[in-house]
This record gives sequence, structure tokens and C-alpha cells, in this order.
Amino acid sequence: MGDLFFIYKSTFSVDGYVEVLGSYLGYNVARIQKNYIDNRIHISHLNPIVIREELAYAWKYADSYDSKLTVKAKTNVSHQLENILSDEQIADLEIKSKTKYLLSDKNISLGIEFHKIILYKIIEDRFSEKYLELCHYGSDLEKASWAAQQYEASLPNTHKKPILEKLAANKNISIEEMVSKVNEKIMQHNLSIADLLSQEQFLKAEVKACKSIADCHRLRHLKFGISMSVKQMQDENIETSPATLKIVF
Repeated sequence: MGDLFFIYKSTFSVDGYVEVLGSYLGYNVARIQKNYIDNRIHISHLNPIVIREELAYAWKYADSYDSKLTVKAKTNVSHQLENILSDEQIADLEIKSKTKYLLSDKNISLGIEFHKIILYKIIEDRFSEKYLELCHYGSDLEKASWAAQQYEASLPNTHKKPILEKLAANKNISIEEMVSKVNEKIMQHNLSIADLLSQEQFLKAEVKACKSIADCHRLRHLKFGISMSVKQMQDENIETSPATLKIVF
């Protein structure tokens, strides 16, 4: 087993064996070295996405609209590129404390793929929160009865329904009316879930359709509340984003 690479929300605290390689759009890209990987590691609470190594190091390419990267000395970026930079670029880092790196086609391809993964993750996290909000109503005690209520409501009229009968008696309504109410709530809940899923799948399809880093930046500008660069806005004749630019889903 090699090192483990993954993405998680940067608001989470992690243990010392988690090495953060970089961050992008509120998510950290991290590594756990293979010698730490045993039964003692605990990362499930981070709800991480495990990715391959080359993709983990592509975080720094995802924001490069013009295929150029400004590399500053003594940063994660300069450390990760030290074996790729030319002697002239290394000299610039030592003298000027920064240099320019031109992305290769492979870099750009990985940058697009990484960007899509982050956007997918934002969508999934956002809709997971919406689902929790959808299921928030009702006490824990009431929720514990939902499965039994649903089961009894699905039974033929000739079958006994002790739980629904008791609840119907408490509400002073007939068992038929109680069954109807439960089925209506089940239908409303399922339709709400289907609506959320439809929205999530539509947004993911928009992400999947992105063919370039510029496409990713345009989509996040329009839907994710994250402004594209001034240069891209000028190139595409898009008005400067208002201060109220925000996520729309």
C-alpha cells in the first residue's frame, strides 16, 4: 500500500499524521504517508474523497486561467515543483523570490479534472445539508416510528395495524384516515428527495460538461458564488461581479 491522498473540507480538524499539500475553494488536499496507515488512523469523520497521487498535486493548476502559474519561494507550490523547474526559474526563486511556470497540456488536463472533483464535492456537501434539513422535522422518538408507520400503511386493509391504530385513536380519527395521512406524508417526502436529487444531478451534469479551466471558472462564477479572474471577465465581456455574488443552490 502506498501513501493515501484525499480531499476534505478545510473546516475540519485533523491529526498530526495528516499532511496538507494545498487548499482550494474551502477544501484541503492531504496525504497520509504509508507508514502511518494502520488501524489507528481516523479520517472517516472528514467525509473525504480519496484521489490518486498525480491528481492530489494538481490542486495548484486548477486556478490558472491563462495556463501560467506564479510560483513563490518557500511555499508548497515551489516545493512541489522543485524537480520540474529549470535552472533559470530556480535562480529567479532565489533572487526574486518568485518565478513563472507555464502549464503543460498534462498539467491543464489534471487541473480540469481536479477542479471538477472539487465542484462535485461542493455540490454533494451542499445537497447533503439540504437533505438533513429535509429530515430535520420530528423528534427522535417520532422518527423511530416512521419505518413501522410506513410498513403498516402499505398493508392491505384486512391486516392489523396496531401502531397506526394507536396513533389514530390518539388523534381521534379513523384508521383509514390515518393510513391516508401517512401515505401522503411519505409521498411528499419522496417527492422532496426526488426534487433535490434532480437539482444535484443537473448541476453535476453542468460540471461534467466543462472542457477547460475557463469553463470551470465560468460555471463557478455563475453558480458557485466564486468570481472568475478579472482577465477572464474582460476576455468574455462579463461585468465585474457584485460584492453579493453567492452560491445559487
